[in-house]
Amino acid sequence: MYVASILFFVAFIVVTLIVRTDMLRSFDFNTTVRIQNHTPQSLDPFLSYFSFFGSFEVTITILIIFALLIRKYYFLALSIVIFGISHLFELVGKNFLLQPAPPFLFHRTYSLFLFPSSYVHTDGSYPSGHSMRSVFLLVIMFLFLWYSKVHRVKRTVLFMVIGVVTFLMLYSRVSLGEHWLTDVMGGSLLGASSALFVFAHHRKSYKKKAHA
Repeated sequence: MYVASILFFVAFIVVTLIVRTDMLRSFDFNTTVRIQNHTPQSLDPFLSYFSFFGSFEVTITILIIFALLIRKYYFLALSIVIFGISHLFELVGKNFLLQPAPPFLFHRTYSLFLFPSSYVHTDGSYPSGHSMRSVFLLVIMFLFLWYSKVHRVKRTVLFMVIGVVTFLMLYSRVSLGEHWLTDVMGGSLLGASSALFVFAHHRKSYKKKAHA
């Protein structure tokens, strides 16, 4: 699983370097136009809930509650550390890559509730922090579920729920005009890499304790 984490991080670096060249600027613009044209505005309030879900305050709260419920305190501490490091990569990308966010004419988000993090703005758009946080959390949940003893049918249903939530979260970032597709790709790769590293290290520590 460490290998998978490294591969996702390498993919993140590759996408970052490509974004830095501005080669995908027209691709981002055309993709956003197509997605918004095929997404009825009546769905915007519904999709805005997924942007709310991806905020820092919500994701960190869910992560803490999840870890406490399964009584994995070392996992919680490691998750918070890696979660923080991932945000450093996000801030570096947004402050040094300076990919402009979609212009205001694309914005379709309904402001459901404003957390303190909502007032933090940078000039850059890459990578998407909402995508990174959501994928981090959902990959963690997916992996714990995969290795759990939950009944196959229930597990399949939960996998489907996680898949749908992940898709709608990432889709909403583009359809609501908050981010370009490349922002979402970069954030997703960074989130997946971080989650895989946390889970791999957690499993390694758990096995050591089991054999001690």
